[in-house]
Order: sequence, then structure tokens, then C-alpha cells
Amino acid sequence: MELEFDVQGNTKATIEDISPVLLEAHLKATGSKLAKQIGKLGVKEVLAQMELLEGPPERQRIKNVALMMFCDYPDKFFPYMQVEITRFPNGSIRDPKNFVEIPPIKGTVPQIIRRTMEKLQDIAIAVYVQKVSDKMEANRFLSYPYEVLEEAIVNAFYHRDYMCYEPVQVEIEPDCIRIISYPGIDRSVPIKVVEKGERFKTRMYRNRRLGEFLKELDLTEGRCTGIPAIQEGLEKNGSPRAVFETDDDRKAVCVTIPIQPEYLKNLELNAGSKTPKPRKTAEYRGDKDGAFEDEMALRVIKTFKKHPEISQEELGERLGMSRRTVQKYIKTLKETGRIERVGGRRYGHWKVN
Repeated sequence: MELEFDVQGNTKATIEDISPVLLEAHLKATGSKLAKQIGKLGVKEVLAQMELLEGPPERQRIKNVALMMFCDYPDKFFPYMQVEITRFPNGSIRDPKNFVEIPPIKGTVPQIIRRTMEKLQDIAIAVYVQKVSDKMEANRFLSYPYEVLEEAIVNAFYHRDYMCYEPVQVEIEPDCIRIISYPGIDRSVPIKVVEKGERFKTRMYRNRRLGEFLKELDLTEGRCTGIPAIQEGLEKNGSPRAVFETDDDRKAVCVTIPIQPEYLKNLELNAGSKTPKPRKTAEYRGDKDGAFEDEMALRVIKTFKKHPEISQEELGERLGMSRRTVQKYIKTLKETGRIERVGGRRYGHWKVN
């Protein structure tokens, strides 16, 4: 039986193609003791202990999954391993010539996922806060749940065909986001089951080892839980169910995630049916009838509530943010009085106001 592609040895790669920095960062993020051994053992020995080499000792080859995870330029081996985002302000059907293309997002699989989510955070995810005169608490409508979009993006790379010369495509419409990836869902799953958009099990799994790495980084749970997680997240947000489509030849799969109806309704009422760019937390004003608040800022606050002693480095790893992005959010939240630091850098903790 032929090995799955992600655990096949790559005939063109050498040890020099593996970044010790990326390898060490992953081992630290997952709490592996090997993180302290890279300098002593060397990259090749660490890969061997991680079972990322294939073949006899005299002819060992690096497994494809190692290049997907720890190579600075993995698209050198897997062409079009990237995300392409296109935004249609007025809709692709109503005004197809009016669109904005984001430069292709490249890197390792975890880097692409995190950079894609950062971009979607900037241009698609927002909270509409509506003050109600007879209530103390305002109504909050989230355009798209962060976790739902992340799950869909992760699934696209988990089940991707890395020999297919097609990128993962993200199309942002005024009322939905479509994520298109290649190939489609395996033929062992009937079309009718796919259209139901419920949990289904397939006899064929792509990139199992890659899925294990993503699970270690808390980017996926595996075990066919992706679709239920997406649908449950949308239901909790008051959004319609996601729609899953694939063609008869199973060449591609399209996941359509609808926008939250009340968010869209309030957005149109307050902006003359035009879609404004979601405002950052620093631009939030509670004295207005409605405002937008950055969902990632809310995740930072939620994390500080649960883990007040967490470091900035650990926060970045947990939320998939760069160090600069973490510092930006902390600065903004401190300036707006949402959080404050109690005690010193080493033994202090975060207080949420």
C-alpha cells in the first residue's frame, strides 16, 4: 500500500532545507524536550527522533510533512501552497469587476493559517455593538466567529492535495465568505451527505501526520470534528449553517460561511448599505449608538481572564499572533483601560477591568 503523501520521502530536499529556528520554535510551542537538544544533536538527528526521515540510513530522505512545517520556502517543493484572498465589496455577481486582491499568503502551513487569520481579522471579522435604551447591556453581533473561519482554513490545509497546482482561495462577499480548496471530498462520502453539512467519516484521510502536528498546536481536533465545530460555532453566534459543496468529479470543495444576519442588518442601517472596514478596538466609542470592536482583542481579554500570569510569548503562541501584534493589542487595551499590569514583568499578572 502506498504511503500517504505527507509521510513520503522527498527526493529533492536536503537537511539544509530545514530551518533550525522553525523546528526549535515548534518544539518549544509543543513542550518537547527535544527543543533543548537541537544544538547538541543537530537537525538531522532531531528529525530522526521525530520519525521525519524515510528510508535506510545510507539513503535517508526528509518526509514531505517536515518541509511543510519547518522549511522557510516550502512552495519550492509544493507549488501554490498558499492562500489567495479576493474581496468583492458589492458582490461577485452584482459587480464582478469590482474586487480587491490580497497578495498571496505563503510560508509553512502553520504560518499560512495564522497569517490568513490575521488578514481575515483585519478585513472581515468585527463586532457590532448596539446600545439598547431600556437595558444595561448592549446587544453584540459578531460578523463571523473567529474559531469558525479558523477551522475552515485549517481543514483546507489538513485535507489539501499538495501536488495540486491550485491555491486555497478565499472569497469575501458582502453576506458570506467562501473557502475553496482542492481536491474535493473523497468519493467514499456521498454527495447527499456532503450537502447536509453534518459530520461524516471517510475511509480515506489525507495528510494524517500533518494533522497530528496541527493538533499539537491546538489548530485542529481531528477525528472528523471539523464540520460539527463549524456548524456549532455558527449556531452559537446566531448565524445560518455553513454550506458544503463539491463537484461530481470531486476536484474541489467549497465551504460557504454566511454572515450573521443581525450584524449585516445593523451594518446596512448605519452605513447606507455600504460595507465599512471593521474598526479596531482603539476606535471603539461606547457613547455611540453602534460601534465595531475587534474580535481578536476580545480573545486577548478572555485569555487574560483565564490565565492572568501568561507571558506575551505564550499569549502569541496560544492565539497565533506575532510578537509585534501581541504588543500592539496589549498597548491598545491598556490605553483604553480594558486591562492593566499588576506587579513586575517576572512575577506580576494581568488584571481585566
